[in-house]
Amino acid sequence: MATPTTFTVENVDAAQLGSSIATLLTVAANTNGIQITSIKLVNDSTTPVTATIHLVPSGGSADVTNILCNAFSVPGDGLPYELITLGNPVFLEPSGLIRGLAGTADVITYHISYVEFN
Repeated sequence: MATPTTFTVENVDAAQLGSSIATLLTVAANTNGIQITSIKLVNDSTTPVTATIHLVPSGGSADVTNILCNAFSVPGDGLPYELITLGNPVFLEPSGLIRGLAGTADVITYHISYVEFN
């Protein structure tokens, strides 16, 4: 990997998980990757709903080898649950993906913060 010369702080706008696996973020191929500083999940219903998130390497697919959380029960309390924190960031290579789904569509909001290395 080349040494990054610049970095850009990015934020992915909040969106909601569907009930089928979908790509939440794709790391640009023309970068040196990203450092994920935060992934938060918020359940806007009143009952627990499960969420599964994968950190998929370039050329890979969402499977048991890259699960960040598997059927994590997000309580229906409206509070954010942080899967990755600034104190424990995760690196994802160019063309890597963050993929996810929920047990019920349009109930779990996700927020992803990251730093992109150029």
